[in-house]
Amino acid sequence: IGKARSYYEKAIAFDSQFFLAYFQLGVLQKKQGQSKDAISSLNKVIEIKPDHHKTWYTLGTVHEADGNMDVAIEHYSKAIEINPGYSKAYGSLGKLYTEKQEFKKAEDILKTSVQIDPEYANGFMRLGLLYIAQENYKDAASNLKVSTELDDKDHNKYFNLASAYNHLEKWDEAAKAAQSCIDIK
Repeated sequence: IGKARSYYEKAIAFDSQFFLAYFQLGVLQKKQGQSKDAISSLNKVIEIKPDHHKTWYTLGTVHEADGNMDVAIEHYSKAIEINPGYSKAYGSLGKLYTEKQEFKKAEDILKTSVQIDPEYANGFMRLGLLYIAQENYKDAASNLKVSTELDDKDHNKYFNLASAYNHLEKWDEAAKAAQSCIDIK
């Protein structure tokens, strides 16, 4: 990580307009929990290349991690405005609207995320979690099942699927999903 940081900083020193170096530095800083530094690096990308949708998305993830939901929503929305086909931004935006209990808006956004990318496992998981929040366990189980079929290595997907099946009193399916969760973990 230290070497990567050094390379990015050298690239920036060589070319102060090298937006990808700032972007990668911001991503690295985010991973290291350096939110303020990450925001600064990512804002530099926006100054140089304001239409870089992944930077807007990544800024959203930093602000979301810091608990700044409204700012994160603005950044995810900007990423979508720039690239309407960026399913991850829809998924993250829908997740935040679910947390804000704006369920109709969340559902529309999350459905868009999986329409754009039918292989987006987290989009289906987030739809499932939305339906759990609404106590619509049938649709929750359906979407969570798809999420486990697309990504069978994430124990959280199985945990949530087991919960949905439990609420539906589908004990065998709940037990199988719970066992898959345990086996992965």
